[in-house]
Amino acid sequence: MRLAQSLMTDIRAGTYPVGSRLPTENDLCRQLRVSRHTVRDALRILVELGLVKRRPRAGTTVIAQQPGPRYQPSISSMSDLRLFAGLLQQKGLAVENLVVDAGLGASLDIPPGSRWTRATLLRMFPDDEIPLIYGEVYVPEVHGSVFMERSVGVWEPAPPPVHERIEARAGLRVAEVRQRISAVSLPGRAAGYLDVEPGEPGLELLLSYHAADGALVEVYRNLFRGDRYSYSTRMRLS
Repeated sequence: MRLAQSLMTDIRAGTYPVGSRLPTENDLCRQLRVSRHTVRDALRILVELGLVKRRPRAGTTVIAQQPGPRYQPSISSMSDLRLFAGLLQQKGLAVENLVVDAGLGASLDIPPGSRWTRATLLRMFPDDEIPLIYGEVYVPEVHGSVFMERSVGVWEPAPPPVHERIEARAGLRVAEVRQRISAVSLPGRAAGYLDVEPGEPGLELLLSYHAADGALVEVYRNLFRGDRYSYSTRMRLS
């Protein structure tokens, strides 16, 4: 993640202008004393952000100074999720306690009547003009103080994932992550922050984190503009 961020900074600053080539994998390994695996993962992130293009025997060419307007991750593990999250900035909007009603419980797969704490936030790539994500993070109220560690109303580097902080505090372990992707009509508040009209089509990415005993530890609801997120899979036939 640090290597990807460093290369992004150099590309924005013009150290590697559009049309130029980045150092080879071998050069980066030698200069930075990192493994080839680390270099390849960092370059993969830049490819998926639309900053560079890679071709066999032709090297890595810079094709843009800023990430593309469309977020198209290729994620196969929790470490991939952390890598992408680490490239974003975050601004907290509000923190509140609530009792989950039937409608919210059905939409988030949270038991109705239970007490939760919700943090509302925005996430975006540095130098973007429009946030990429309008997010809502829900944790059981007993863990709600985890949100007190971060500022509200200030852009700052994205913090470590909430479930990891709960693990460290409560001594539990997240064993399973479930993901659900749905087409939605963007509600008014989210639409305003994402610079579209209320009711415009969008995408909801819902991540729920479960402890080893099945208990629900965190629910993270991400809302995207319809033109800023796509999801693809690749399956190999036997």
